[in-house]
This record gives sequence, structure tokens and C-alpha cells, in this order.
Amino acid sequence: MAVARWRRVDLHAHTPFDHSRRWGDGARKERDKGLGTVEGQARAWLDQCADAGLDIVAVTDHHMIEGFDHVTTHLQSWHAETGHSLVVLPGVELTVDGCHFLVVGDPGERDRISQLIGHAFQNRNPFRSDGTPELASIGIRDLALFIQEAVDSGGSLLGLPAHIDKGKGLSEELSGLLRQHAFAHRAWSGFQVRGEDFDQSKDLLRLWAAAALFGRPPGALSDSQAQQFEAFVTRNETRGSWPLVDASDPTNLDELGAVHTWMKMSATGVEGIRQALLDPESRLRRHQDPPPRPPETWIERIEIEGVGVEGPSAVAAGLDVELSPSLNALIGGRGTGKSTIIELLRWALDRDRLDDLPREDSEVGRRVKGFLEDVVTADTRVRLVLRCDDRPVEVVRTRDGCEARWADTDDPSAVADVRALVEPRILSQRQINEIAAGDEAIRREIDHVVGDELRDLVARRRDLVRRLEQLQEQRRDLTQRLAERTTVETEIERLQGQVAAIEQEADSPTLATYRQCQRQERWLTDLREAIEQAGEAVPADPLLNEQWPSAPPDGPATEPLSELAQRAAERRASIEEARRELVQRIDGLRELVTDVQEGPFAELKNPLEVQYREVVARLEEQGLELGQLDALHAKLAVQRRKAEGLRELPQRLEELEAELTETWEKLLALHVERGELRRAIAQRLQDAGADIRLRTLPFGDEEEPVAQRDRWFGGTGMRGRDWENLVAWVHHGDGHDDEGSDPEVPARRWRRLVEALRADAAQLRAGATTAEHVRALSDGELTGNVEGALAKVEPDRFDDMERFLPEDHVTALFRDGSGEFRPIRQASLGQQSTAVLSLLLSVGSGPLLLDQPEDDLDNRYIYEVVVELLRDRKQERQIVAATHNANVPVNGDAECIVALDGSETADGGMQVGTLEHEGMKAVVSNIMEGSEAAFRLRRQRYGY
Repeated sequence: MAVARWRRVDLHAHTPFDHSRRWGDGARKERDKGLGTVEGQARAWLDQCADAGLDIVAVTDHHMIEGFDHVTTHLQSWHAETGHSLVVLPGVELTVDGCHFLVVGDPGERDRISQLIGHAFQNRNPFRSDGTPELASIGIRDLALFIQEAVDSGGSLLGLPAHIDKGKGLSEELSGLLRQHAFAHRAWSGFQVRGEDFDQSKDLLRLWAAAALFGRPPGALSDSQAQQFEAFVTRNETRGSWPLVDASDPTNLDELGAVHTWMKMSATGVEGIRQALLDPESRLRRHQDPPPRPPETWIERIEIEGVGVEGPSAVAAGLDVELSPSLNALIGGRGTGKSTIIELLRWALDRDRLDDLPREDSEVGRRVKGFLEDVVTADTRVRLVLRCDDRPVEVVRTRDGCEARWADTDDPSAVADVRALVEPRILSQRQINEIAAGDEAIRREIDHVVGDELRDLVARRRDLVRRLEQLQEQRRDLTQRLAERTTVETEIERLQGQVAAIEQEADSPTLATYRQCQRQERWLTDLREAIEQAGEAVPADPLLNEQWPSAPPDGPATEPLSELAQRAAERRASIEEARRELVQRIDGLRELVTDVQEGPFAELKNPLEVQYREVVARLEEQGLELGQLDALHAKLAVQRRKAEGLRELPQRLEELEAELTETWEKLLALHVERGELRRAIAQRLQDAGADIRLRTLPFGDEEEPVAQRDRWFGGTGMRGRDWENLVAWVHHGDGHDDEGSDPEVPARRWRRLVEALRADAAQLRAGATTAEHVRALSDGELTGNVEGALAKVEPDRFDDMERFLPEDHVTALFRDGSGEFRPIRQASLGQQSTAVLSLLLSVGSGPLLLDQPEDDLDNRYIYEVVVELLRDRKQERQIVAATHNANVPVNGDAECIVALDGSETADGGMQVGTLEHEGMKAVVSNIMEGSEAAFRLRRQRYGY
């Protein structure tokens, strides 16, 4: 059994073999002239059906079945040659009481239709001599009775009055009671129309509806039947879901299939058509209203191997299922593996990361992680085929990781990122309850729905925050250097003062004279040192005493040597005399210097030295020394160079602050843009008529900044009441502000608050005693503890606060029984769940995987609310719902039902199909809760 798909269906198609002159006579003449053959004309007819894109066509020649025979004789070989899967059904167009009727059946009903033709004309020729159709010998009531008896006996026939709004149609050919009686037959499965509107026949369709539902006219219905009837008719009229079909009714080959009806079915036969006509709201679209395109991304197939579970749930281990892009229901009793499949889909789509799960401390997050740890083994392998913009993507997930590739190419480099391609929502009833529990969770869900636009915005915001952090770091550096500049300037003033004090003393006459005296004293010292060096150079003892030899010894040269000794002695005596005279003169010079230094020089110097010491004492009192002047000048030069390098800092800081403000404004604009996206989602919910409404107040969330107190003021002693008062000023002002209704006001007040806190903290650390800026904002409502707390706050915490912006405040409202909207916190658990389901189903486009969303909801509520949401949203996005409530597949009209009964049967305890199949109906009835009631409710609402 296959999933239900949209198919092109033409239920009123003539062939070249129709004896009617407008086509058949010409075709016969061609054959008579040898210009065509039966086979050639049959194949041309089939080719035209294929060219028109038809999936199902009913041969409804006037009063004859032979055209079907001719076409189907060559159908099998045509299938083999073309690869086309066209389904050709037998049928006939009968003229009864002057009106045309179509009767269509499965191929096995060919002989019954032939019998009907014989019965209708009672063995008369169905055509006049000119080839035009004769009137049938039976009436409309007889025709309806024949069809109904065939259906009641298990036959597969459909009866449809043909082109009821045109010539030979019921509305045009009949009038009064005769027309009313002609419509009021439950044998009619639907009506072929030619026009786009059929308003003139609404009363006639009401008559048909009463007959189809109860077999009697509206006036004969009981009170309960009348109530059910009115609900059925109102729904059909409101939603335009009467079983009206378009068909080509061709007069030539080119017209064949040019007009058709879209029908959604899995069984390409009369039963599939009948189900589409019974539920036109879900399964039928007229020619001018083509069916919705499949969503951009959906899961086409899932294969599961090697799951580590035992018992009934082990059926998931052998799953190989084709899914529908619409509603897929995983059904079965509790413990049959439905949740296993949902969680393995989560795993295969690489959505089991911590960032994808609910917060770590939630029951849902722990459950998901634990479940996957229990189920996934080394042998587990899940293969998915996704459709992304109608291109196939193969995804294989094992314990080793997730691999994805485009399946329509052999290029080995055609890898894909499954997380980027598909963004599913995977939710259980517990998770739905968590979403309904608070405004923050609702806000997160809205952001998830926004999708790509929000991801782009978040990326841009991340870049801006990073830039803001860089600018803040530069500002901290410049601020520190500005503080250094103040230190440098103070040091320059100090050095200049010291130099001035020393130079003032150094410029006095006394100090100048004393310095002259010091220089003269240094000259005297130098002179004494020179005299001492000269004295040291003159020997203190007679020269040559020890080394002088005695008289020369006797020998040949005694005479000259004796003469030499005489003369040497004379010279020695002369040298000794000169030495004694030099020593005396050096001693005299030394005495002369001493006399001057200790005499007249000392008399001049001593008074000056007393005055000098008085100057030194005065400088010492200032911590100065006369000898520091040069060093001080050197230090002063260094500090002046530093000051020159710091001179441009105020201008640079001003420019930096301007860029900071510009970046902050951009960040603010992104937050505003995000708020607009959220409000767009709120508007979409309203436009969709969802059971939930969202009100967004820009930057209106007071709870989040209050909750961040420890983040910014932890360990400082900031009291909660003080911080709450400051946050309240951000959101409500002090009653005196004239800032109008600008939605950005709270964000701008927040920045003002951060600037005030930063300024006061700096002043308090510098010795101030009052947080004047902050107190000016709070209107006197702060305790005396604020100053002590602010003085302890590290400056970088204010930078963190500056990067923070208050969140939007989102309030969720639910629709109560009276149709009014009230805060979701006032709702019951069931109302909260329905409101969140309405949000989940009304917005977003990615696959929606729901694990038993009906838990905690009563059966009637599921039928009246949840099912309606599923039926509406499945037209636009894929839904895979694991459920044990029969209303979801039955009244949600699931396009694919995967039935898991946990039995060890030949089919592995699993069946796949739709309710078009009697076997699937039996499975649903056997294994699902409330199945009998679900089928009863379906008949009450949809008529079948």
C-alpha cells in the first residue's frame, strides 16, 4: 500500500470509438478509409492522456463500453513501452430523463456497466440512425437504485450527474420537484460541473447531502440528525468543500485531459476517488485550484536497522517506510515503538545536540538523552531520504556520525549539511507543556519559527557584540591612559615646582658668592695636590748613599780612575745640596698655601658657608637638594615627552565613544528588527485564526534583568529591592519623563542607567560619598546600601551591562470556550496544550514531529480542535505524529498511516497505507483507542 498523493483525474473522457457523431463518426470514417486503425487510435488516445499528465481516466463514451475495450486491449503493451502508470477505468455516459449521468467503476466492473447499458435501453439500440444517443428507457430513480444496489452488494461503482450546470445537466434540464428529487439520491458520489461557481444549486446540494447522510429529505430529519446535517452543510458551504469535479468531456483528441480534477489518494481506483469525493476539503481540488505544492523540505523515506530495544517496540528496528509530505500518523498501542521512531528521526536529522534539546535541567531533555542512549547501539543505522526543493538528499546516521549527500548526482563532493537543509520541530506533549509554562518559552518558540531570518540576525548581532567588546576594551585602555595622563601632568607640576624652588635659591647673591668660593677652594685643593705630588717626587733621603762605591782598586788605570772618583764626589756633594734646597722650597710653598687657605681665604669662606647651610636646610624641608637640579631637569623632560604622547587621548576617547554609540545603535536596531519579526509571527497567527494570540511589548521583559542581579552585582551587597526599583525605572520611568510612546524608550533608559552606574562607581572609588547620578534616576527610592555596593563593582561588569538589552515581553493568550482570548496562564492544561499546538502548527515550514500530542487532552477536544489544526496545516508542511488516538489518522485524514501492533506476524507487526484500504481500517479499529467513536465522528462531520 502506498501513501496518498495528488493525482490528475478525468472522470468524463470520450474515445474515438464513441458512436456519437461529434467524434466517433469521424474516427469511424478514418478507419473505413484506411487512414487509421483501432490500435493506432487507441494508442494516440493513451498518448494524449499521458501528455495531459493524467493519472486516472474514466472512459465514459455515450451508451457503450466498447471504447474501454479497445483502449485497454493495448494498455498493457503501452505501459511497457512508455513506462507510464496511467489507470484507465470503465464507465459510461447515459442520457436519462433528458439528463446526462456518468457511471464509473473499477476495471472489474466492466461487465456490470455493460449490464447497466443493456438494462437502461432494455435491449434497444442506444443510438438513433443518425448516431445521436437515444434516451434511456429507465428513469433517474431507477439508475440511482441500480448504482446503490451494486455498491451495497460490494460493487465498486460511482454515479455522478454530468455537467449539471450546463445543457443536459440536472440544473438546466429539470425544474421544480422533479429536479429536487433528481438530486436527492445517495447514489450520487459527486457532481460534474462546467463553471467555476455553483451558487445557484446550493439548495439542491443540501437535498443531496440529507439523502447521502440519512437517506431522507431535510424536513424528515430528527433533531439530532438535523443538527448534524446543518453542521455538515455549513462546513461545506464555508469551506467550499462540496464534491464537485471538473472533467474534459472531449470532442476531439486535443481536448482530452485539458480539464481535470485533482484528487488525493493512495488506491488508484474507484475507492480512492470515492474517498476524495467524500472528503473534498482534504482530498479534492478543482481544475482552477491546483493542490498545494509539497513543502520545501520534507522526509520522503525512513529506514531503521539495529535498534537496541526488545519487545513490541522492536518493530521499529525493521522499519522501511515511504512518508507523505502531508500528515503521517504512527499508530499503535502504548509501547509499540511510536516514540522510538520519532526519537530516531531526531537522531538521524542530527538534532540530538545539547543546543537542540530543551534546557538540561528539564525532564524532556533528560528523557531524550536517556532514550537515545538506550536505543542507539553500535549496529544502529538510520537512513533517510529528504526532499529539499524537490532534490533528493540521502542521510545516513550511525554512532560514527551523520553523513548527507545529494542523491541526484554521482559527484562524490556533493555533500550536504543536514542541519542547514532541514530544521524540524520535534516535540512531545511534555515539551508542549513546558512551552506553555512561561512567556520566555513562548518567545523562544517564536524565534525558532522565524528561522533563517532570525539566524541571519543573530549572526549580525554576534558580530556587533564582538565589535562592541573590542571598542569597550579600547575604551578601558584609553581611560586607564587618561588616568596616567593626569598622573603625568601632576608629576610635571611637581617637578617644575622643585626645579623652581632650587633655581630660586640658586639665583641668590650669597649662593653665587659661595659657589665662587667653592670653586676657589677647589683651586687651592688642586694646588696643594700638585705641591704634594712634587714633594713626593723629591727623595726624602740623600741620593746615592748606599749604592756609592768606595775608592777604585789599584791597577793599570788607577790614576784616571782616582781622578774620576774625585770629580764624582764633588758632583755628588753638589747634588745633595740641590736636593736639600728643593725640599726646603717645597716645604715653604706648602706652608704658604696653608697660610693663605687658613688665613684670609677661611675668613671669607666661613660666613658664606653658614649662609649656604641655611639654604640647604630650607630645601631639605621641601625634600630637595641643590644637587638634584640636573636630575630633575632630566626627569621633567621625560614626563613632558609622555604628556605629549597623551595629549590626543581626549579626542581619541571622544571618537571612540561616538563609535561605541553608533555600534550600540546598530545593536538596538537589530533588536527592533527581531521584535518586528516576532510581531509578524503574531500577525500570522491572527490571520490564520489560530487558537493562540501573541502580544509583544518591545524591550518590555522586566524579569530577565532582575534575574541578572547576581551576574552584575554578585558579592557587592546590592539589594534586590534597589535593583528592582532601578529596573522598574527602565521600563516605566518616574512619571515625569516626557519620552512619548517610542518603543525604544526602555532600551535607551537602560543605557542611561548603565552610564549612571558607571559614573557613580568611578566617583565612589575616587572618594565620593553619594551615587548622585543613580539617585537622580530613582526618584529617592533607593536604600543607603547602594553606594557601598557600587564602589565594589568591577568596571568590566558595566561593559557587560552595556552589551545587554532588555528582551521583548511576549504574552500568550488562548481562545476560551466563548471565543474570547485570555492569558494562557489562566488556561487549563488542555487549553494550554491546544494553544501551543496551534502555534506550532500555524507557523513554520519544516517537518513537525509530534510524539503523542494528544496526551492530557480528552477525546472530544482532540476531535474538535487538534484534528482541525492537523487537517489545516498538513496542506503546507509535513507532520509526523506518533499517536494512540484514532481521531488523528481517521479524522485528520492521514495521507500515510504506519500501524505498529507489536505482533510477530509475517508483516513484522507493521502495516502502511491509508483508510482507503479496508485492511487499514480494520487495523485502526483493532489497535487504537476510541476508533469506533472516531469513525462515528468522521461520518457525522464528513459524511463517510
